[in-house]
Amino acid sequence: MEYRMKKVIEKTGLTEKAIRFYIAKGILSPREVEQNGRVSYFFSDEQIEMLNNIYLLRYFGFSIKQIKILYNNNPEEIQEVLMRHDALQKEKKKIISMWEENSMCISEITNVDQLVECLQKSKNI
Repeated sequence: MEYRMKKVIEKTGLTEKAIRFYIAKGILSPREVEQNGRVSYFFSDEQIEMLNNIYLLRYFGFSIKQIKILYNNNPEEIQEVLMRHDALQKEKKKIISMWEENSMCISEITNVDQLVECLQKSKNI
């Protein structure tokens, strides 16, 4: 199935300007039809998925150049990269949570150390 620009905007949440930017950069090549001096673009389901992936890659900090290299070399790797990134993000959250728990424990131990030190000083007075 093919979709016109308006429908692609609805499906992806991207702006027309962003989509045209990806086309101009050569990352995306929808079918073009010229009518009355105006070019209309028609996008496949795969291209809509590609736009969603591009959005995610940009969100994760990939540059346009990096995205273009990924798609020019092996488009199937995109899904693998996104899945690996998702797994790494989950692992990062676990590590941060553990660090926060350890940080609280260290803070509590420090408070007990200070209390013991105060008690020892008061005992020596």
